[in-house]
Amino acid sequence: MKWLRHALPVALALFVGGFFVSLQREPLQAQGQRMQLLLPATWDYKVIEIGSDQRGQVDVGEMQSKLKSAGAAGWDCVATPIRMHGGSSNGAYLVLKRAK
Repeated sequence: MKWLRHALPVALALFVGGFFVSLQREPLQAQGQRMQLLLPATWDYKVIEIGSDQRGQVDVGEMQSKLKSAGAAGWDCVATPIRMHGGSSNGAYLVLKRAK
């Protein structure tokens, strides 16, 4: 009978806790809106090559102009790998993506 003395309060606590959890709603449900399922997006990818100047530095002006024109067309830059050779740059790439 000792176990009954401990089991009854535990069972009651679990029942009350489960009752309150069942009353909780998501924020959208509380506002009367339905939750929308997000479908996985498919992406288009594009790589733009950026040259280097005479000092072996990436041409920042060229990079900015290409990024601005690509951004205006809906592309997002996701990576900028730079080619290195002997401590100087041989140019860079811009990896872009946008939703299909």
